[in-house]
Amino acid sequence: MKIFLKVLKISALVFIGLLITLIVAGWALQDRIIQMAIDKASETIGAPMEIEKVKFSLIKDFPEASLDFGNMWIGRELEDSKIDTLAKIDNLHVTLNVEDLMNNIFTVHRVEVSEGYIKYLVDTTGVSCYDFLLVSDSTTAEIDTVETSAPLDLSIDALTLKEIELIYSDDQLGAGVNVNIPELSATADLDSLKTLATTAGALTLSNIRYDDSNANRLNKAQLTFDVDYKSDSIKARSISLKTDELAYEMSGDIILGENIYTDINTSINIPNLASLMKFSSDEMLDTLGIGQVSGSFNIDTQIKGYVSEETIPHYETSFNLANASIKYAEYPTAYNINLKGNATNGSKNNNSTTSVNLKLFEVDCSGNHIQLAGKFSNLDKLSYSVQSSIDLNLAKSKSLIPDDPFKKLSGIVNAVVVTSGTLPTEINDAFIESAIRKTKIDLKFNGLNVAMDSVPEIRDLSANLRFKHNELSLKNFTVNVPEYQQRIVNTSAQVLFKGQYLKPEYLDIEIPKFYLSTTENILKGSVSVCDMKEVDFDLVTALNLDLEYLKQFASDTLVNDMNGKLLADIKSRGQIHLDSIEQQIQPILFDQSSFDIRMKNINTDMTDQMMNVKDLNGQVVFTNRLLQIKNFKGEYSEIKFKIDTTTVRNLVETVIENQADTLKVESITHLGHLDYDKLMAMIASPEGEANNKEPESSEPSEPQRWKMEAKGKFFIESVKYENALLEDITALYNLQDTIYTIDKLHFDGFGGDGIASLKVTLLKDEEMFLNMKGQVDNLDMARMARELPSIFEEYISHEQMSGLLTSEESYLQFSMKEIDGEYGPDLESMMMKSHIFFKDGGFYNYPAITEALKEMPSTKDKPDTLLFNTIDTYIFIFNNAINIPGTKIVTNKLNAKLVGEQSFGENYDYRVGINIKEVLFNNKKKQKIKEEQIDIDIDDVDLDKLKWLKSQGKDGKYKNVFITSEDFKRKEKLIRARRNFLKVKFHPNLFSFNTNVSY
Repeated sequence: MKIFLKVLKISALVFIGLLITLIVAGWALQDRIIQMAIDKASETIGAPMEIEKVKFSLIKDFPEASLDFGNMWIGRELEDSKIDTLAKIDNLHVTLNVEDLMNNIFTVHRVEVSEGYIKYLVDTTGVSCYDFLLVSDSTTAEIDTVETSAPLDLSIDALTLKEIELIYSDDQLGAGVNVNIPELSATADLDSLKTLATTAGALTLSNIRYDDSNANRLNKAQLTFDVDYKSDSIKARSISLKTDELAYEMSGDIILGENIYTDINTSINIPNLASLMKFSSDEMLDTLGIGQVSGSFNIDTQIKGYVSEETIPHYETSFNLANASIKYAEYPTAYNINLKGNATNGSKNNNSTTSVNLKLFEVDCSGNHIQLAGKFSNLDKLSYSVQSSIDLNLAKSKSLIPDDPFKKLSGIVNAVVVTSGTLPTEINDAFIESAIRKTKIDLKFNGLNVAMDSVPEIRDLSANLRFKHNELSLKNFTVNVPEYQQRIVNTSAQVLFKGQYLKPEYLDIEIPKFYLSTTENILKGSVSVCDMKEVDFDLVTALNLDLEYLKQFASDTLVNDMNGKLLADIKSRGQIHLDSIEQQIQPILFDQSSFDIRMKNINTDMTDQMMNVKDLNGQVVFTNRLLQIKNFKGEYSEIKFKIDTTTVRNLVETVIENQADTLKVESITHLGHLDYDKLMAMIASPEGEANNKEPESSEPSEPQRWKMEAKGKFFIESVKYENALLEDITALYNLQDTIYTIDKLHFDGFGGDGIASLKVTLLKDEEMFLNMKGQVDNLDMARMARELPSIFEEYISHEQMSGLLTSEESYLQFSMKEIDGEYGPDLESMMMKSHIFFKDGGFYNYPAITEALKEMPSTKDKPDTLLFNTIDTYIFIFNNAINIPGTKIVTNKLNAKLVGEQSFGENYDYRVGINIKEVLFNNKKKQKIKEEQIDIDIDDVDLDKLKWLKSQGKDGKYKNVFITSEDFKRKEKLIRARRNFLKVKFHPNLFSFNTNVSY
């Protein structure tokens, strides 16, 4: 213990002695060291300076010595002998190597500077406030020859700055800044083998200015850092720059060498983009057209790898623009702008593996929304995959359209576009084709309304349209076009594409199904187009057309008015090659199509009166080359008509294709009242002539190869000819090219009715041959003569006869041809056989009768009248004359037996055997005959007691003479001979009027 206490005692004495020694040495050396430090500093700086207080200590930083300077300033002398302070330091603490001090060497290890400022000023000529420290070459030479004092070693191990203000101003550049250093520390370890340095602290920049810029609007900027430096690397634990407008942060390592290696993280954050606008001049903003910016932005980047001329380091960066807006030029503000994504140069750290992943880009503008996302890779050969969507509000977008052509524009459009591909070095057709195939488009229209001048207005357009994988589909298409009074509803279609879009000749289009519907019309089916030349189609159409609506599309020069409905069901299929469509269209229309057309209450008022119809109703069906007309009725040119059924066969083969076949028409037709004069006037009218006029052609027409057969039955309500009116007309008919047959032609007229048959055979040179048969019942001959004056007036007027005409079947045959320049009946060829009954009539002032009666003694009274009950006679035509064989005549004046002939003019030659009642009987019997109106049959009278008369008329001269019975018999024999000869030539029973009509 004693030894320990002794050692402790000795140690204490040594420490106390050493302390006293240091105090004494410091006190002894203080003045010399302080003066040496001041001299050395003044000599080093070479500028006026002053230090208010200096304190030296060997204890404060033992084992090193320390110097503390207080209120130290450095300045320069101005021309007026004033001093401009360049730097002022309140406190400067320096640590020195004690051993070096003993040898008059200043070795500085640590420096601490606090509270002061340093100026660096440059005038407009570019001279800085420190340029006076630079000595000329001569001065330098002199200094070099002077023996210097003790050396100064500035191998500073540590530097600390606190509350130091750096003031920089450059009037030549028009720049300046104040840098405040709240605290900064730096250490260094420098030797020949390595260099180690660290620095950490903070800087605050203020009063920043730079001419022709708005840098002065930066309130302040704070820079903090903590960095280590080695001879081959830099380690930034943190570097941060913050202003009111942005924040920048960085950390990481940089290894220096032949190739630089980096491992750095950086981040930039701008909380409000609007704050950056204050640094832009108003002129620049006006030039760029930017009026407003807002939003926040940040970007984070990681960089890792070697940097050289050949390589770049690996980097990964992410960026985010949020809630941004911008006002550009005259366009409305774009707002709600968001941008998110990241980018990297990939595994190979070059362009080939560089990619940008755009997670989201969206923007709103005037009620419209645009959104985009995508990925882009390989900058050498850019590959892309993009998805975008657009929501447009057309009403709010209308103001954006320059020279707005729309009177009305509204509705919503949604579009989604997805595409991918690789961008070639040159945009060519192959790339465009590939881009189309790899693009998906979805369009949705909702409530579109569009109105423009000279364009029909569109209302309430809605549709879904999609293009994907060479397929275009349309669904739920609806639109209203008020001008056309049409609304398309529930329309859909599917379109497939195969081939090259930019070369239509190699493009195939297939529409496997489509459906087009209006409120009343439907069109559906399928279509395919090969190489834009061959078209395959299968169509089904249902039309419901309102003619009153269609009128607005017709020319006023053609249509005055029309109404009614036209309905049609149309089916068609086939294949068309556009280079030979003329040859293919007919088979498609006639073999592969069907038409079902229905007319309902159609009325037309056309400028061409020949086109007018009233109350037209009916159905027309065409299928399998068969044309059918059903329940077709209406009124044309004041003629009512109705067609129960009409069938047309071989229409295509004959009329259209001109093949050697027969056009067959079967019909049941009803007609109303017909006026012959009006029909002839209509046919001969200029309109009719114009309509019937064939167009002139320089090419010779192709000879007709086909024949025709039209047959059926017709009903005619009435026919007016002159004053005659025939009613309830019916007939069967068969019309062929050279043979026209009408059978069972029935009519009511002239107080009776009749039935007839007619066959017309066309011969060469417009000659025709006619066969007729018929019979009538109770025709009023006076009425007939009155109503048909053009036929009877040449022979007898209605005032000259009365009576009812009845006949059994009569047969007539004659030809029509041109004779002496006029076309008419060939009377020489005319042959006829008829058995007629003429009853309850009479003749009045008829020349042939009057002249004959004048010769009768008992008929002197009223010789111009001859009444009869019945005339029963056979009549035949032979040798250009009407022949009458033996005929009994019973009249009020006489009974007679008549034989003779009547030419087709006024000439006649008759032989008459007369029984004059008042001559042949006694007075008592005569009185009884008169009172009881008893008819005496001529067969009951002795022929020898008859009076025989010859009555002739020729060229207007009449002759009546009495003859013998032998003369009568000779005439009767001659007529009988003619009749027998006629029977040889004329065989009415062989007449055929078969129409092959079964109904």
